[in-house]
Amino acid sequence: MAIATSEILERARFQPEAEMRTRLVERFGLAEASSHIPEDERARSERSLREIRASMTRLTRGMASGLIRLVEETLERLGLEPQAELLIEPTEEINASAYGILDDSGKHLICLTAGIVKQLTDEQLRCILGHEIGHNAYGHTQLIDDISLIYRDEDEVPELLGSQIRVLRRLQEFSADRAGLVAVNNNITTSAGALLHGLTGLGPEDIHLDLDAFTDEIARLEAFNIPDKLGLDSHPLLPL
Repeated sequence: MAIATSEILERARFQPEAEMRTRLVERFGLAEASSHIPEDERARSERSLREIRASMTRLTRGMASGLIRLVEETLERLGLEPQAELLIEPTEEINASAYGILDDSGKHLICLTAGIVKQLTDEQLRCILGHEIGHNAYGHTQLIDDISLIYRDEDEVPELLGSQIRVLRRLQEFSADRAGLVAVNNNITTSAGALLHGLTGLGPEDIHLDLDAFTDEIARLEAFNIPDKLGLDSHPLLPL
């Protein structure tokens, strides 16, 4: 459950998320429990990650120099070593995923869809990369993976821990969003545009973001007064 962050990222982190993580790890003895995860379960998890890495194309400087340079520059902006393994999923969906930091190399493992690379500008893509790098650097990916190995059957997860994890995961998105914002030098228009592209699936030729219109849409969603529904969305159009 180690965290490999930087001073820049720690300043950006949403502190209620960091504090809640600490409380949960201590209250439920997660650090101790993770040290006793059976080797065969660790091996199965590692194999699953290898299968993911083998199922997609890894882009290198010799294949996509501009994209690799963008990833490395984003890491440097966040105060991290410019080391990453970038996977591409051949789908037009606008999406990205963080798979943690590889133990054997210290590289951030990140996956982008072809759709997000083609539809977003470089700065919007940098914001998305910053978000995913934030998940890895703050240890979000590793913590959730460890909990799934500690409680291999979902029915075994204590009810209180399960409900707290759902809250923590939302707070993790706030921290990751802040990392993405730092990656674009706190340009809120770029950050909001990247979020809007992901939510709508539309490209730059269709979306011309006006921040007043953006906040109007947030107000429209809030007016429905169904936080229990919106609270389950992974990336809602509802910033804190």
